Formats: sequence, C-alpha cells, structure tokens
Amino acid sequence: MIDLLTYKEIENIKDFVERHDSFKLTDICEFLIKNGSSKDTYSSGKLKLYPLVGVYIKEHVPGSLLEMEHIENNVQYSKLEEISIDDEEGKEGGLKDNRELKQCRGQLSLF
Repeated sequence: MIDLLTYKEIENIKDFVERHDSFKLTDICEFLIKNGSSKDTYSSGKLKLYPLVGVYIKEHVPGSLLEMEHIENNVQYSKLEEISIDDEEGKEGGLKDNRELKQCRGQLSLF
C-alpha cells in the first residue's frame, strides 16, 4: 500500500509554504511532525514524509515560483514570487497575478 498525505498534512504544507520565504524540505517535515504526523523513517534514517512532501510541492507549487537548491541531503526552497496554492483546475497555477511563468530552475531529488 502506498502512503499518502492526509488532508490535514496537505493543509499544513500549504500554510507553511505560504508563510515562509525560504525553507528546507526537512523544515516542513519537522513542522508536520509537530502537528501530529508520523515520525516513521526508512532504514536509512530519512523520514517517510520527506518524499511525499517533496512530490506534493513539485506537483502543486509551480516551479517558476520556487527556486530549488540541493544542499547536503536536503532541498532548500526560496520564493521567487508570492505563492497562493489552489488545487482548483483552471487557475494560473497559484499565481496572484497574470505574469508569465518563468522557466523551472531546479529538479526535485527525493533522496
């Protein structure tokens, strides 16, 4: 069975991303754990939340709005524009204005 994020975890991720200008993927995972998410890890010690959160951000936050930098087994995100995450289709990918999307600057690495 594939683990998925709960509705509460998704809402917490949205809140975290909207409130922070710069953050690491592990920061979001720690925030989720403080708010009731599982602390389970793989045998490598990596949180099981880590790839789920990374995939969620990649799929639901337009790449043009976040700059990604890989640092020591983590991913550092920095906002390039104001983000409003909206799951409804037909929206401009969460943009608050109608600016053209910039080219994606990074690629997600889950491990």
